Amino acid sequence: HRCLSVSEAATALRPFYFTVHPDLFGQHPKERSINEDSLKKLHQYIFALRKQENVPPTNLTFFAKNDADKEQGLSHIKVHLASPSIRDTVTTVLTSCQLPLDYINTISEVPLSSKTKVHHGPDFRDIFAGRKGGEAFYRKVEKLNLLSWIKTNSKISRKKSQESRDYSKDVKEITGRLKKMVGVRAIGWHTNWGPRRFTACLTSLEKVSENHPIVVKKFLFGRNVVFTDRNGVSLSGEVCLNHTDVPQVWLMRLSSVPAYDAVIERLPYMEQELSRLLCHIKIRRRERHHIVMAEEYEVLLNKILNTMRRNQDLVRRMFRSGDLSRLEMVVEGSSAPLTLTNLGQYLIPVSMPGSMIVDFIAKTQQQAEERLKDAISLKMIEDEVIQQCQDKLGLIHLEKDLNISPAQMTQCCERLMDNADEITTYMEGVRVRVTQYYSVTDDGTLRICRCLSVSEAATALRPFYFTVHPDLFGQHPKERSINEDSLKKLHQYIFALRKQENVPPTNLTFFAKNDADRDQGLSHIKVHLASPSIRDTVTTVLTSCQLPLDYINTISEVPTSSKTKVHHGPDFRDIFAGRKGGEAFYRKVEKLNLLSWIKTNSKISRKKSQESRDYSKDVKEITGRLKEMVGVRAIGWHTNWGPRRFTACLTSLEKVSENHPIVVKKFLFGRNVVFTDRNGVSLSGERLTSVPAYDAVIERLPYMEQELSRLLCHIKIRRRERHHIVMAEEYEVLLNKILNTMRRNQDLVRRMFRSGDLSRLEMVVEGSSAPLTLTNLGQYLIPVSMPGSMIVDFIAKTQQQAEERLKDAISLKMIEDEVIQQCQDKLGLIHLEKDLNISPAQMTQCCERLMDNADEITTYMEGVRVRVTQYYSVTDDGLVCIPWNWEND
Repeated sequence: HRCLSVSEAATALRPFYFTVHPDLFGQHPKERSINEDSLKKLHQYIFALRKQENVPPTNLTFFAKNDADKEQGLSHIKVHLASPSIRDTVTTVLTSCQLPLDYINTISEVPLSSKTKVHHGPDFRDIFAGRKGGEAFYRKVEKLNLLSWIKTNSKISRKKSQESRDYSKDVKEITGRLKKMVGVRAIGWHTNWGPRRFTACLTSLEKVSENHPIVVKKFLFGRNVVFTDRNGVSLSGEVCLNHTDVPQVWLMRLSSVPAYDAVIERLPYMEQELSRLLCHIKIRRRERHHIVMAEEYEVLLNKILNTMRRNQDLVRRMFRSGDLSRLEMVVEGSSAPLTLTNLGQYLIPVSMPGSMIVDFIAKTQQQAEERLKDAISLKMIEDEVIQQCQDKLGLIHLEKDLNISPAQMTQCCERLMDNADEITTYMEGVRVRVTQYYSVTDDGTLRICRCLSVSEAATALRPFYFTVHPDLFGQHPKERSINEDSLKKLHQYIFALRKQENVPPTNLTFFAKNDADRDQGLSHIKVHLASPSIRDTVTTVLTSCQLPLDYINTISEVPTSSKTKVHHGPDFRDIFAGRKGGEAFYRKVEKLNLLSWIKTNSKISRKKSQESRDYSKDVKEITGRLKEMVGVRAIGWHTNWGPRRFTACLTSLEKVSENHPIVVKKFLFGRNVVFTDRNGVSLSGERLTSVPAYDAVIERLPYMEQELSRLLCHIKIRRRERHHIVMAEEYEVLLNKILNTMRRNQDLVRRMFRSGDLSRLEMVVEGSSAPLTLTNLGQYLIPVSMPGSMIVDFIAKTQQQAEERLKDAISLKMIEDEVIQQCQDKLGLIHLEKDLNISPAQMTQCCERLMDNADEITTYMEGVRVRVTQYYSVTDDGLVCIPWNWEND
């Protein structure tokens, strides 16, 4: 089956929601509560299925009003969920309430037989796993370009536009009534959901206003309201209501609205103070894709104010005239780059040191003034071209995404007008938004218009990194520092381009060792970056170092004409966007199976394994010296980078230890060290370049786990192995939350578990987004966001099932270990392991199938290391990854 998406499931279930929604049961508090709990369980069940989690069968109870005779009471509906398919789950729910299946029947399933001529949906796991399927869909993509996409989707757009206009009438009527009833100034919508959802939210707000007119009018009179995905007050003073919350939550949130008035009033004064500290530079608030909350912006302003107060002497020295009133700046979050946009505005991240901010503004001051002047003319040209394009194509409306620059918008409009003869027929009378992808929104807006992804750019730049990496310049401290700074600037530049930020031209300097004659010194490389394209930027960097463009040439750009016969690489966004490309890759996937893939990649694996062994020798030597030097117990590696990077990190740590032996030994003696993508101390106490302050946290954790076990009748608390490292302080926060939850539910625990002994069971504390579930191995996964009553009820209902699964897990594990050893011996593998998300049953099945095909694959798999996972891959250290459900001829 094609896996039904969560949004499709939500759409299909809308008639059901309007039948059992808790808001319909105001006079039936008990039934209202049952419906609310059951809806939460249903959402968790569907969410877990979408993540391919193992979920136990679930029984739900709902109440619905009898339309025939409401005085006779409520209908009692029981729903049993046991299917691993979202489609079947939704069908079960709807049929239990005798609701129509019209919508869900329009969503086709993937055919079980190749004879069925149905186009497959874009489930790209088949491609990574090397399985057959999806060929018809991919061949269809081959014929797509703007014209073919418009032909296909213009009717859909007009149909959705008509539906949207129908809802718009309701929106206007309800908005008008709300303005009269509670005096709200305006009501907006800021989510990806369509007009139907907006109408539903307005209806709910109207009902709340009718039931509590005084309260709602008190807090919303004279204000703007926006439905979005958060609650609070925005930077511009709009009251934000989360469209996923029930109206009762809105009512509670409204009481806190007046508290934000003081924050809104403070912001202009804080901006004036920041302007004064920076020689009267203008502070602007730029329009963003997301709504910025007032309290968040106040925090950012406080940070940048404190930074600039500490640097007033430098400001006076650098700007002797004391006047920057011609310039403009925008305060950004910590992750933003320090940059000057093409429109002449400075984007200032609050995490940047004040000295760097002042120095950057001083160096680019004249450039900023010129761009501000040019921005006015660019905007005028853009507005004029947009109007011309709109008139020529007969569009109802033409707009752009915020991340589309005036130059890009102008270029797009000109190209649309050049092709007006072909596309006017299909675009006339529709609304168009120029963005980075193809789509038809719920209100019928056509989104049209790709750049190289950051991961593709990183892959293409690897030869460059290994040429200029700072670790290669230990004996050249000045050049090492220059390379380090330039690499940071390059990363910021590419990151800003990927976010479609406006970035100024940048000059970078690198040093590289001359392989021909190293005694002659270092090569001096200057790189000028001025392109708004990531592809052109990467090409410029590589050509400046005379490095090959083989990889980047395999990733073709989107064709501007249907006549261009270029095969695209596997960037699957092309499929969603309806663009041509990927044909060669897809046809190749069609023929892939385990045997053909192993034939192709076994040599690559052996070659990488040999290179890895060479680095392993260096790793052992450096690790040995570090153990002797600072007394570290063990050193590990937990990232996707290869052994070369691990060796470089060890070398750097060794140099730090040599320069600061006392300090390093003080903090790392007797510790385990792990190189990963974060700093801190892990749950198991591994030192991640941190301080002894975490020791107290590590010591507290076992006592907190013991207390949680006691509160839940001595259930065993386990820490399960994960793909990522869990930090000690994060785990402490989770334990604190679940402890507080269980303390509030001790009466219920005593009632439900009269024996007072759950010591035979096991549970794992999970984050807020995890589902409440019982794994196939018999462990409870408990999200800390779950109400205590639901946790206790779930454990009580599945207690016997958990005990049985725990017993079975022991025998399953023994069988799995035995089969793994047999498979390893029969195929002559150096090592055979599995991913954490592969169950014992899946691993056993995979190993048995490998042994059944040993005659064909032993030649290619002998002497390699294999990991059973969900996809095909060869890692940097030569490890061969194969999917557990691999295909064969």
